[in-house]
Amino acid sequence: MFVLAFVVFVLFGVLDIYYLYLERRFRENFNRLTRLINGYGTREDEEWSEKARGDFLYLDASTNFLGQLPRTLKFWTNLPYLITFLMTIVLLVVPLPAMPTK
Repeated sequence: MFVLAFVVFVLFGVLDIYYLYLERRFRENFNRLTRLINGYGTREDEEWSEKARGDFLYLDASTNFLGQLPRTLKFWTNLPYLITFLMTIVLLVVPLPAMPTK
């Protein structure tokens, strides 16, 4: 039962990290689009706009989720998950003291 719970815990952690990755990508695209609309676009923004061809929901294929994983793990919102994960690993590795017998 513990193994099943641990697998579910890890899967939910991966889903949370993926959500944060998508959220960051959305914010980057939104900020880029805002700069382009207001006339403050950089050369990189213009190149992105040409590649997207007006489809601002376009995901840049040059970055992928696994490549962004270490950067995504650094967010403070993942701290409770990481602490719980580390505590679980420590409990698995460190043997518990034996119960006294009467």
